[in-house]
Amino acid sequence: MVIPTTCFSSSGNVGNTYQEFWGFVLTTGGFQVKDKLFILVLDDVWTEDSNQWGPFKLALDGGAPGLDGKIFRLWTCLRSLDLSNNYDLCELPNEIGDLIHLRYLDLSMTSVWKLPNSLSNLCNLQTLKLNGCQFICELPASMGNMISLRHLEIYNTERLRFLPEGIERLASLRSLSKFIVSKGRKLGDLKGLNLIQGSIEISGLRRVKSANEAKEVQLASKRGIHALTLDFGLANELENISEVDKERMEGVLEGLQPHPNLEKLKINQYPGSKLPSWMILFSELRVLELKYLTQCTTLLSLGRLPLLEVLRIDGMISVRRLGLDFLGISDIEEENDDATSSINKEKLVVFPNLIKLHIMEMSELEEWVLPFERSDDTLQIMPRLQILDIWSSPKLKALPALGRLESLEELDISGLDSLQRIGPEFFGISEDDVTRCGSSRGGESVPIIVFPKLKTLDFSFISELEEWEMMMPSWREDVSFIMPCLKELRLGFCKKLKVVPHNIFSYQPVKERIEFCSELNKRSRRNQIIIRREVGERGDHSDDDDFTPITPTKSLQGELITSFLEMSIGTSLFVQQSSRMGEPEKP
Repeated sequence: MVIPTTCFSSSGNVGNTYQEFWGFVLTTGGFQVKDKLFILVLDDVWTEDSNQWGPFKLALDGGAPGLDGKIFRLWTCLRSLDLSNNYDLCELPNEIGDLIHLRYLDLSMTSVWKLPNSLSNLCNLQTLKLNGCQFICELPASMGNMISLRHLEIYNTERLRFLPEGIERLASLRSLSKFIVSKGRKLGDLKGLNLIQGSIEISGLRRVKSANEAKEVQLASKRGIHALTLDFGLANELENISEVDKERMEGVLEGLQPHPNLEKLKINQYPGSKLPSWMILFSELRVLELKYLTQCTTLLSLGRLPLLEVLRIDGMISVRRLGLDFLGISDIEEENDDATSSINKEKLVVFPNLIKLHIMEMSELEEWVLPFERSDDTLQIMPRLQILDIWSSPKLKALPALGRLESLEELDISGLDSLQRIGPEFFGISEDDVTRCGSSRGGESVPIIVFPKLKTLDFSFISELEEWEMMMPSWREDVSFIMPCLKELRLGFCKKLKVVPHNIFSYQPVKERIEFCSELNKRSRRNQIIIRREVGERGDHSDDDDFTPITPTKSLQGELITSFLEMSIGTSLFVQQSSRMGEPEKP
């Protein structure tokens, strides 16, 4: 099909003859390609405006699906071929092997399930992309002949269960997104691929015969790898594993020590009972994911990883306690009060750069320790943490002093079936703090600020939670600030929860979403959270026939603010925020 070049401007984009061009395409062009195979070559004529190319593509939809090998015979000098995002493409003709000058081939996001063996004839091919080919289950058997291949990308190809023989001969490989240990493919085949860099997933590790085989790979010498995934197989294949096999897997993981400059590490479905000693030696590690390590009973001192930013612990169902060992400060417990000891001279920061922490599906977790009572000039805990998720830990009965996390902005707690009460310890408030709050420093009271930067708080599916309180006998609200930056509160399926502390609504309007909290809704007339609800915002109260929404008129809001002011909340912070809300300042 020939398209007149006069329809394009000199800049390469569709020009002033736009209407004439599409008129030609929709009439003549569409007729020419109807039920025919064709190949369209766009040289230097292109535009990123999808609105302009949309009608063009519509006119070409009448062509026959698939590829004809005759087309490739006409383009034997082709250097680059991109067939990605073509979901109708299920297979390639054998004639693709005639494109002997081809250097780049992208078949990503197609329905190709098998590649012809003739593809191995492409001795000049440097890049082969198969990302997102969900149906592909095997690669060409003679792939080892593609000696020029530098980049083999096979991300998201779950049905690809083995690699062909000869993959170890591809010594020029720079990118290999996945290596599969399978029948005929030993882990040792990776040994000679020393130029690999970027990201690689090594799967099928449960098939590795010994720790020595793992050591032979010499991962520590492959310094170009910055992201590593170690996958030990499907969970149902690892059930009832013997002690002998468990020890073998522990030796394999220990032998797969990567270089210390690794930036991202993911370990999946590892069946051993202990983690490798090298895990705390990384100096550049930023992301660590531990998923479904069902036999591990303890975690190493991950708090000592200096640059770790994201930590995800998912499905470690044998861990019962996150204590001082996890933080990496257990040795402080062994220190005496000798002021001359070296550990007391230096300030210790645990998880110094951690930003996101996800704790999920830890069904045996009973205790989590954050020793903020010892956070003085010598100890600081997670000073940069912004996002914290705690999900599906049904045996965790108490929450640590999360209110002392000075940078926390998002807190999501869900599925803690044994949690019955949230008290001052959750906010990190002790009687000693209250005493210090009442003291003076330069004529001014020392304030208590908990959750200083928290913006979003979400409690859901905490079936036994009844009490949420923070008041203490000696509590002084005039010098206490609770969640001063809170903007959104979500409560869901906490059916026994009766009261929410009014303190968290004293500084600025809070967007509320309350669903299926029947006991809380029944006390709506006495609960600050319902009274401050904005006009028209009802939430889901389908399970509460007695619920009656209250319209928060300006006068009512003024009375609430005034009542707080009468409690002698006289700090400049509160007065300033009150004035922003349009309410009267303290006289």
